[in-house]
Amino acid sequence: MNKINPIYILLFFVVVLIISFTQLKEKREKLVTEQTNFLEFSKKALEYKSLVKKSTKENIVAFLEKVRNNPRYKKANIKVSNKEDSYIVSLRGNNLSTHQKLLNDILNNNFNIKQLNITKTNLEIELSYE
Repeated sequence: MNKINPIYILLFFVVVLIISFTQLKEKREKLVTEQTNFLEFSKKALEYKSLVKKSTKENIVAFLEKVRNNPRYKKANIKVSNKEDSYIVSLRGNNLSTHQKLLNDILNNNFNIKQLNITKTNLEIELSYE
C-alpha cells in the first residue's frame, strides 16, 4: 500500500485553515455592516417615535379646553361627554362653517377617532385615548 506523504496532509490542513480564515473575515465584515445598518435603523425609529404624538387623555382635554376658549366656537352648541376610554364631542346647529372648522381642527390633530357621525345639523365625534 502506498502511504500518504505527511507534507501533503500538512498542506491540506494549511489550505483548509486559509479558506476558513478568509470566510471568517468576510462574515465579520458582513456582521459589522449589518450592525451599522441596525444602529441607523434604530436611530430612525427613535426619531420617528419622538415625532409621533400619542393620543392621550391629557392631549384630548387640552384640545377641548382650547376649543371651549376659542372665540369662533363660543356661539356654537358644543357638548363634551366623557366615557370610560373616550370623549364624545357633539356640535349641533345649522352653521356648516363651524362644523367644518371643528372637524378640521380635530382631524389636524393626532387623535384616535372611534366614531364619526356627520349630518346636516349634527356633528358627533368620539375621541379615544387608548
